[in-house]
Amino acid sequence: MDMVKKVVHLILIILLLYGCSPENFGEVSTEEPSFNPQSKGLFVLNEGLFGHGDGEITFINETTGEISQNYFQQVNGYAPGDIVFDAIMISSYIVLSVNNSNAVYILDKQWKVFRKIKLIQPRWILPAGNKVFISSLYRPYIYIIDLTKQMLVDSIFVHRPLEQLIWIKDKIWGIHWSSLASSLPNNYIMIVDTSAHKPIDSIAIGKEPNSIVFDKDESVWVLCGGGYDQAEAPTLWRINPLSLQVLQVYHFTQGVDYPSSLTINTFGDTLFFINKHVYSMPVNSSTLPTTPLYTTTSDVYYSLSYDDKHHTLWICNAKDYLHDGQILEINHHGQLLRSFPTGKIPRKVLRIS
Repeated sequence: MDMVKKVVHLILIILLLYGCSPENFGEVSTEEPSFNPQSKGLFVLNEGLFGHGDGEITFINETTGEISQNYFQQVNGYAPGDIVFDAIMISSYIVLSVNNSNAVYILDKQWKVFRKIKLIQPRWILPAGNKVFISSLYRPYIYIIDLTKQMLVDSIFVHRPLEQLIWIKDKIWGIHWSSLASSLPNNYIMIVDTSAHKPIDSIAIGKEPNSIVFDKDESVWVLCGGGYDQAEAPTLWRINPLSLQVLQVYHFTQGVDYPSSLTINTFGDTLFFINKHVYSMPVNSSTLPTTPLYTTTSDVYYSLSYDDKHHTLWICNAKDYLHDGQILEINHHGQLLRSFPTGKIPRKVLRIS
């Protein structure tokens, strides 16, 4: 039943996103807020309900235990928009993508907006010095924003709309998750040379890759969902990034499993993923895990975030997708350490210290 909920939720998001019109590039400024913002603690990105414009940030002060909902609005006087998707901290900046509002925000560490840049369906953010590379759900481009100039400065045509981006061997590896805006099959990794400003290679993998990580042995791992309609069995791929050789493919059960949110620990030796429950897997394992690390009976575990400071795992619990969610912190033994309430559909936990 939980898998059905995920599939229905995904179909609704894709159908509604398809009808959105793009916006032009632009920027906004804001007035000084009366709210006294914090700069240290846990910040939870909450997607919000699609089309409601209620995506927000939850701030958790770990020292006092105080929880501030709607934190972005308290700081800036307005909400960030529709589908808060990704955020990274780089230097003195926070960069935030808000997918369905076609917006990327450049903020200070107190979450005060410096600049709002309008991009088409921005998704994953990848830092690189004083620049960030940003993928798009519907456009076959990687956008490049210069943080010093606080503006869009370039883009790279990558043939396919990409999702998650990571650096591997000085190249960007990006996964093509959705075929909705492309006639090309969505079972590829694209490898992009940013110096040459173009893709230089690609690797065919399983259908609908949804997450990618890099381990201590310098192997690339990609988790593929098999398609929202379960067109094929979900798979987990291990790849040599130098030879581009597929080292191993792990097969889930078609029509039963729907794995997502592949994550890796700081040491690069343990994988985590969601398949209704939360599972952990050593990178040297020859088989998929059969016993969950942490289980749920009725909740919807939506995504995972690894906490590099405490070496723990945060589970983002979307519950029923309609009401406020929750984050749960567990250790490597699957013991629950803490939990906090969040906004609707939490998707990422960001630590700022």
